Amino acid sequence: MDLGVVSFRQGCVQGRITPLKTAASRTNLPVPEEVLELLRQWRSVTIHGAPGDWVFASPYTKSKRPFWPAQLLKTHIKPVALALGLPNIGWHSFRHTVSAWGKEAGLELEEVKTLLRHENLATTSEVYGDLGMEAKRRIQQQLVNFVKQQATRVQ
Repeated sequence: MDLGVVSFRQGCVQGRITPLKTAASRTNLPVPEEVLELLRQWRSVTIHGAPGDWVFASPYTKSKRPFWPAQLLKTHIKPVALALGLPNIGWHSFRHTVSAWGKEAGLELEEVKTLLRHENLATTSEVYGDLGMEAKRRIQQQLVNFVKQQATRVQ
């Protein structure tokens, strides 16, 4: 087992344990050191921290299932989001954010696809596709600068 790598083996959809759908969704990913530290802290306080337990095992199921994601969203994440003026937060909001930030950080589309564990590039570009306005301005300006540079070469 590599330290600092997360392995995805199964999912939990509406309370049912499910296999992961695609090879891409089963891809291992590195875990940033800051996240590792938070997970170590969590493991030190949870009563279900055995190696075979879900990372966020529910005490209500004696670690047989993870916490119910919809309930976590409803009771913890949405109230904070609403207080910040973000009314329509859902789990996919986080995936869209990773996609947009990755693109704005200059990652290639293939790299964003890998981080999101998408099977194909079309999902990354079409479903999670748009850049923010500032990023569009920046890349548009890069194109304008390129055209200007080419125009001065011709003269």
